[in-house]
Amino acid sequence: MKPSLKLLFLAPLLACACSVLNLGLYNSPPYEYPEGEKAAKALAAPYGSAAGSREVLAGLPSDLSAFRIFDFSKENVRPPFGQRSSPLVVGDFCLFGNSNAEVRAISLADGRTLWQNKAQGAIYSTPVYAGGNAVFADDAGFVTAFSLQGEIKWGVALGYPAVADLLSDGEKIFILSADQKIYCLKAADGSPLWQYSARAPRENRLWRASSIALGDGLYVGTSEGYVIKIDPNDGAMIWRSKVAEKGLMPDICAGPAVDGSVVYAGAEDGPLAALEASTGKILWSKEGKASCGVAVSGQKLIFGGRDGSITALSKADGAALWKSAPEAGKAPSFVMAAGGEVLAGYFDGPLYALEMETGKVSRSYSTGSGIGAMPWLGGEGAVIHSNAGKIHLLGR
Repeated sequence: MKPSLKLLFLAPLLACACSVLNLGLYNSPPYEYPEGEKAAKALAAPYGSAAGSREVLAGLPSDLSAFRIFDFSKENVRPPFGQRSSPLVVGDFCLFGNSNAEVRAISLADGRTLWQNKAQGAIYSTPVYAGGNAVFADDAGFVTAFSLQGEIKWGVALGYPAVADLLSDGEKIFILSADQKIYCLKAADGSPLWQYSARAPRENRLWRASSIALGDGLYVGTSEGYVIKIDPNDGAMIWRSKVAEKGLMPDICAGPAVDGSVVYAGAEDGPLAALEASTGKILWSKEGKASCGVAVSGQKLIFGGRDGSITALSKADGAALWKSAPEAGKAPSFVMAAGGEVLAGYFDGPLYALEMETGKVSRSYSTGSGIGAMPWLGGEGAVIHSNAGKIHLLGR
């Protein structure tokens, strides 16, 4: 499929309109920015693999009483939609976007701003590191690539905001957009490679899809309960399979998540299903009403429900293993598997850690404003971007 003619290269314009603000701190004191293989390895997939597994090896610190908070909020007030963009972290270097249309790099050692930049719109999707740059998509429909030193490398105008976190295979960047399209850009310079349009037939709408996943193909869920497999090289559709046949909200809000030859996806008002990756054939389907997830860990699938529950199923046949309700009546913002535990964050509540085998809550941490973005987890601890716009450091 041919790239859209609406894609405009804006690097010169953005470089003038969005010059880096250093606040007198950019080189005082000197800061050694991460680069090379160390940066690439740390930033390539900090929130699970590109397959959408939502599983990371590092876990939440066992002692949550040791924490620091860096306040970048506006008058300590939580924005209406909170903060949905998770941070990128290498060592003590932290990069994040926020609902105030800012891209900011800080030192986690002391909280000082290394550089900051003004985006064209609010940033609600998590950036991706590709082609040696951190790539952000904002709510005004612009996609911008920043070096880790704050230099704008390229910019593209899509015209519509991204509705899911960005995804990359290292060379290409995939963007799920509110205009019912998936855009594929070249990571090196932002040039358009292809686009997949889901406007017709109506059953292909992507409006409320929550994520895209990459395995032997590119997988996405639709608002009418379909899972679609697309060729990541040219944007051609390979197959389309119906997961949710009926219901008021058949939107695929959990997954897709690719695990070898199987893809898992769940509808908000329908079942969670396992599909054969090569054909789209449904292997099993169980009632789920999944609003977020799916996290894949060992032989388990974990997802969050709109009733506030966290549920674990068997990967083999979808049999129920356990169900927990840390915040009854409140749909979780995210569910992920980390360090052998299940983590669940709530927009109007704390971050919970649950035992993987039983679903029992082991501990929790409150930011005071809720949490909408998945935390960064590493050997040094956890970094949380709270809904109020504050950076919380746990165990660091």
